[in-house]
Amino acid sequence: MDQLSLSFMPKSLMVRSGQTVQFKNSETLAHNVHLTYVDNDSTILVADMDPGASTQIALDREGGYDVTCDEHPGMRAFIYVTSAPYAAFAAVDGTFQIPDVPNGSYTATVWNATQTLRSEREVQVSGASTTLDLAAQP
Repeated sequence: MDQLSLSFMPKSLMVRSGQTVQFKNSETLAHNVHLTYVDNDSTILVADMDPGASTQIALDREGGYDVTCDEHPGMRAFIYVTSAPYAAFAAVDGTFQIPDVPNGSYTATVWNATQTLRSEREVQVSGASTTLDLAAQP
């Protein structure tokens, strides 16, 4: 994840559990990386980032992480860590696509920063395309 033009790039990043994430400062300004685990609001990393500096961290705990710069509050990003073999971010309208999933039975998990909006469902994938409605049930 890079810091450039007073932004984190990319704005959202999905990684596998245990994968190392590198943060780089490509700016001419000093920044920091403040990484917070969403579920309990615990700080995982605070690293000062001079221009050209980089730091890295292996993320083992599944779930969402907010990424901010304490020096520039408008700089925000999000990292999601998963061990699932297939995963995707949903668009603003809630749609998503996961190509090349083999036919079979799977557990579809919907993660949201609001814990009451999270859900899990057993789904059957078959044919060239499978349509799912994973909206939270009342």
